[in-house]
Amino acid sequence: MTSEESFYDHYKDTFDILKVYLSKRDHYTIALLAMVVVSCLKITNPSLLNESLSKVIDTQISGLTIAWSYLSIFVSYLFLWIVMQYYQTCLTIENTYDYLHKIEEELSSQGSYKVRREGHNYLNCYPWFKWITHRIYVLFIPLLVSFLAIVNIVGEVRTKILCLYSISGILTLLADGLIVILSLLYLSNRWLHEEAFSKDLYPNMGRWKRFISYFGFRKLPNSRNHDSSNQ
Repeated sequence: MTSEESFYDHYKDTFDILKVYLSKRDHYTIALLAMVVVSCLKITNPSLLNESLSKVIDTQISGLTIAWSYLSIFVSYLFLWIVMQYYQTCLTIENTYDYLHKIEEELSSQGSYKVRREGHNYLNCYPWFKWITHRIYVLFIPLLVSFLAIVNIVGEVRTKILCLYSISGILTLLADGLIVILSLLYLSNRWLHEEAFSKDLYPNMGRWKRFISYFGFRKLPNSRNHDSSNQ
């Protein structure tokens, strides 16, 4: 087997791994949207949510009653876990796509046959439908999740000031705060230029130039050689 054939096998294996993560993303998206509905009920009608969850618990374990404060904690941390898994899966998918594009470029340069399934062919004349669905994954859902978490934090603080001094209140606010932080970090990775803070890529770039490059106000150089000339 030639090195080119081995490289192509690696490309196929990587694509198979990508399909697994795409399937995971679909499942986590459904779970996340379900938790969005639950979170909306928690904000607008907590008594209805409490009653519904109590019935579900009673069908599984007859006679078991759990206080709403503990159910609220469970809902918050379940939401946090699903959000975390969703973001991790989406980031893995994006990184794997970038890696596949590099493999395709390398394979295309080695032989007469051009491998362009996930790179050039996929991105050429990118359909509007895929453009919209991609933004739903990487922009709309994180913003929606952040908004619900912030609304829940504000509601907890406004209606239950004393919750700040209770374990259940602190745990709930901690979960919502982590959801907001994770959402902001995910948006930062997808929409801003975190590579500007890499000292391996740009060892000589100053702090201020890293900061403005992070927000896209300054174009990042293409290599280390250009880095030293842009100080």
